[in-house]
Amino acid sequence: MHERNVPRSLFTNPLLRTMLYDWENDAKWILAMFRASTDRYVNEPWFKILVEELQQKSPDFREWWSRHDIQSVYLGHKKLHHPLIGQLAFQPSMFQVIDAPDLQMVIFTPAEAETEKKLIRLTQPIEVQMAGRRKSI
Repeated sequence: MHERNVPRSLFTNPLLRTMLYDWENDAKWILAMFRASTDRYVNEPWFKILVEELQQKSPDFREWWSRHDIQSVYLGHKKLHHPLIGQLAFQPSMFQVIDAPDLQMVIFTPAEAETEKKLIRLTQPIEVQMAGRRKSI
């Protein structure tokens, strides 16, 4: 369950810093969303443990948590860096899970035609992917 916690992964997994083009803004947004969605748990032991852990492990978390920023929606595109196909741009759409009010589902749809083309290419067999890379070099 630890690895499925978005704030924990975001602030403790160095790989995510390389994958997100604007890690700092994305991290601030996710932290503000996390704070807004967990206000009813501030006195729960698991929540206190999580916050303490992240404050110990991440100077960024520690600094930004103290700001008390709250965000309810994300209005921009999310840009990721994929090691094989480069920059990808997505439009996130957030949905509340009716049967589990503590869960939110986020669907990322391609925000640009180029991202869609790259994703299609990524789902093709490796031989086809590599042939496409040789042509673009």
